[in-house]
Amino acid sequence: EMRIPSNERQTVQFARGLAQRARRAIPTNCHLAGPPDPVSNISPLRLYVQPDETDLEQQLREHHTHMQSRNHEFWKNHNRDFAVGKRRFTAELTTGKDTPRTEK
Repeated sequence: EMRIPSNERQTVQFARGLAQRARRAIPTNCHLAGPPDPVSNISPLRLYVQPDETDLEQQLREHHTHMQSRNHEFWKNHNRDFAVGKRRFTAELTTGKDTPRTEK
């Protein structure tokens, strides 16, 4: 049974308890994916490290993590630049500047 906290101190304790229960519920022997980043739309991954991981497996995991980071940065920058360009384009359309011409 969960009781609703009645003051700030109880609220903090309640939140800590929820966080501890959530940490215990997360499996530690598998890869984990988080929610997608709001700008890059790339889901962060936490890759499981096997206790008996070979050097080759470690290199592959590190390469995967590095490429995931680069992929995230690329799409974050691309999507940000696209959003800025889209805002500029729609602003130009609404103000009447540089209206696109149709060719016959």
